[in-house]
Amino acid sequence: GGFGLAACFAFTGLAAVPFMLILMTLTIVRPAPAHGTGDESPFRSLIEGYKYIWRNPAIRGLLSVDIVPIALGMSYATMAPAIAKDVLHLPDGGLGWLLGAAGVGALTGTLLVAVLHGIRHRGRIVVLSIAAFGIVLIVFGLSGSVWLSFPAIAALGLVFAGYSTLNDTLVQTNIDEGYRGRVVAVQTMLWGLTPIGGLLAGYLASRFNVQWAVAINGMLVLAYVPYLWFRTPVRTIP
Repeated sequence: GGFGLAACFAFTGLAAVPFMLILMTLTIVRPAPAHGTGDESPFRSLIEGYKYIWRNPAIRGLLSVDIVPIALGMSYATMAPAIAKDVLHLPDGGLGWLLGAAGVGALTGTLLVAVLHGIRHRGRIVVLSIAAFGIVLIVFGLSGSVWLSFPAIAALGLVFAGYSTLNDTLVQTNIDEGYRGRVVAVQTMLWGLTPIGGLLAGYLASRFNVQWAVAINGMLVLAYVPYLWFRTPVRTIP
């Protein structure tokens, strides 16, 4: 009764067209001059980016948000098929509804950040949002109820999209113009660590079960919050 797998891929491809049109407008942006000599190698340029990040504790703290919470927190998406089938016993198409709820939450979180763009204490909000993300991740992992799991995964999408969007904004607004490209390159590389959380979740699922695998990752995210609050200057960013 559906449109089929090919139609899903076709819709995904068409959805990328507006994004491509937006990227085309970047040709009118004049890049800022980069620090360093113009003939340095890409490897040397990347090393300079790492040195700049290390010299700036606020940037280090913000980029650490792209490692720990994202790598561990995204395990809920990796484990979602098993949760939908073995825990919630959803019918065919139930996984789509489950991930769709996360998508609705993510869209809501992104829109909230856009609406509240002038909010103060954004660094503190990032840290507290990560704490909320860890708590909701534990709730979602241990839940065996459809009525609790759907709101929980929607809340996960909302909090994740909200704090990651706000965190990326803080990274962009706290970088020196000449290092922007290199820092963003490092930040993009860090997103490649996301599958590590899936590997850990898979190992924990084999040792315990799927629910505890997600919940333990939530506990690890929550354990990271005190370090972010007390050992980095992220919470002091206005």
